Amino acid sequence: MPDKITDWADVPLVLTVKQAAQLIGVGCRPVYELARTDGFPAIKLGNRIVIPRDALRAWLTNANTGGR
Repeated sequence: MPDKITDWADVPLVLTVKQAAQLIGVGCRPVYELARTDGFPAIKLGNRIVIPRDALRAWLTNANTGGR
């Protein structure tokens, strides 16, 4: 993933927890905690957790608007 994202199209379609954390500017632990909550768009694939880019963007938008 590039150092600075200027366009969501540059973000991979599916993110690892580490990539998602870097993208939103937090550590991995908060993303792992979010992944265990209802409504967060995390998918468990075996031992890995992945987050679809577009679902993360929608979740961030919804969280920012208070669900409105």
